[in-house]
Amino acid sequence: MIEKMIEKATHYDGKTIKDTLHPISELLPKGEQPLTAEENEYIDRRLLEESEKMTEWPEVNVG
Repeated sequence: MIEKMIEKATHYDGKTIKDTLHPISELLPKGEQPLTAEENEYIDRRLLEESEKMTEWPEVNVG
């Protein structure tokens, strides 16, 4: 269920969307209990991971 919520938060109409803000509670299926603190932490971590995948970082010449 949580992975489906993350998918909905990061995709629309089959396309990846960047920089979107959703209250994650809006994506909770009807009739489900509110998320626990642990579930919220997991969602935050997964959304950060997905955000990192979508972010295009420029090459940096260090040295």
